[in-house]
Amino acid sequence: MIQTVQILIIAKQRSSRQSLRALLNTWPAAGSIREAENCQSALQLCQSAKPDLVILDLHQPELNDLEIAHQIKSLWPPVKVVCLSMYPDALSQAHLAGADLCFSKSDSPEALLNSLETIILPTKPLLKA
Repeated sequence: MIQTVQILIIAKQRSSRQSLRALLNTWPAAGSIREAENCQSALQLCQSAKPDLVILDLHQPELNDLEIAHQIKSLWPPVKVVCLSMYPDALSQAHLAGADLCFSKSDSPEALLNSLETIILPTKPLLKA
């Protein structure tokens, strides 16, 4: 029996959220996928939905992107935070802010899914015994 991963996507642009959702729907481990278009709703969803994984498209409007990653890791340490960006400097700063994985948008979608498994599997085995 496969144990699923509860996911929250944080991205300002609807098209970004839809693209990530479409990709994640191909991942057998994906359970429910929720979306937030801003940092305030993201924090509310983290509180209520308790996701296992947060995917943050950097460059959010209300708060500094790095601050939202830091807040999530501070308030909910078990939650895995993945930051996506086109900018290498943003990714290195996200790593310093506590992101579990920093991923370039120029990398392949398959590489992202493979990377997600490397951070999820140690804490949430996808196969139950």
